Amino acid sequence: MKRYIKFLATSALFILLYSCTETIDIDFNDFDNQYVIEGNVSTDEAPLISITSTINFDEPNEFPGVPGARVTLTDDLGNIDVLDEISTGLFSKDGFIGQEGRTYSLSVELNNELFSSVCKIPNQVMLDSISIEKEEASIWSDVDADSIYNVFVYFQDPIEVDNYYFFVEYVNGEQVRSFPMSDEYSDGEYLDWELHTHDRELNVGDVVTVEMRCISEDVFEYLRDLDQDNGMSATPTNPITNIQNATLGYFSAHTSQRLELIIEE
Repeated sequence: MKRYIKFLATSALFILLYSCTETIDIDFNDFDNQYVIEGNVSTDEAPLISITSTINFDEPNEFPGVPGARVTLTDDLGNIDVLDEISTGLFSKDGFIGQEGRTYSLSVELNNELFSSVCKIPNQVMLDSISIEKEEASIWSDVDADSIYNVFVYFQDPIEVDNYYFFVEYVNGEQVRSFPMSDEYSDGEYLDWELHTHDRELNVGDVVTVEMRCISEDVFEYLRDLDQDNGMSATPTNPITNIQNATLGYFSAHTSQRLELIIEE
């Protein structure tokens, strides 16, 4: 969410920088607030659909949930589930678990607007194992030298199949980083990918969990662009959503597998 606001603000800054011949007054609060829909259907937990709203530039960095939507999920067998609003702007359904190979349609009706998306859960690629290795301190690190560890994932990528992955790293149950990846240059190989980051601390006794998701191509492209865009490109834009009638957000139906390790001395 923070990135979405950054893109809007950066666009305005470029107008200021390149308008040298006349004075232009820009009201950073003049952008229309927009809905942000982020939906996930998983093979190992209940679905979660979040609906929030963007905020004005000068407001606190807290993004309010938007209540009152009618949210439904429909599978390719015609089964329809109306999700419950479990908190403001957050929707789920107990007992609903995504199935590998099944296609799901999301529908969100809100304030006389309809938002929709379709996503198929890909075939699962199994995560064989994970490992953790201590790293020497470097000038790029933002944390203490004794807290630098790298996480590696090991798995066999299927041959002659386009695969897209999303790795989520948790430390002691809290998400700290995510990594969208593809097999564009490693099709069919046995992979030992490093989940490389210099901005989080790990200490002896911490529990590190890695979740591996197999995702669709359009979701991968959205997450990759969101991860890569630092808001300083020549023409800053938001990633392309796969939700019809929406500008911000995504809908992902994916597999999920988790492995964990405890950091030891």
